[in-house]
Amino acid sequence: PALILMTMPLAMIGVVISLYITGQNIGMMVMMGIIMLLGIVVNAAILIMDYTQQLREQGKTTKEALLEAGPTKLKPILMSGIAIIFGMLPMALGIGEAGAEMRQPLGIVSIGGIIISTFMTLYVIPAMYYFTTKRNVKHVEKV
Repeated sequence: PALILMTMPLAMIGVVISLYITGQNIGMMVMMGIIMLLGIVVNAAILIMDYTQQLREQGKTTKEALLEAGPTKLKPILMSGIAIIFGMLPMALGIGEAGAEMRQPLGIVSIGGIIISTFMTLYVIPAMYYFTTKRNVKHVEKV
């Protein structure tokens, strides 16, 4: 669970960068976008961690499981990320009916957060998983 929660700061990196680039202020729509983004990002980490755990239960080492889980779950994670980006694009551009400008920060935060956190999740979370399981195994061997 702690590794899955590590995706939240990774998502916030994308939020801060996207707000800085576009010059948007933090408001209610940004907060709503952050809450939505955190749910999506956690889902990507769960996909990788769950499949890695299944492979480890089948008898693979941590390294083998991670090397198989990464490429296997890459396509679903990228497809969901790209779908979210294209779905939020009209909102981020402020295209639509009256009041579209008010919802624009939600789209900007979502797109920026998804872009950064998707790639960070694909690299950082498996590395953290590898190091934490390696440490736990050494701890068990000492006892």
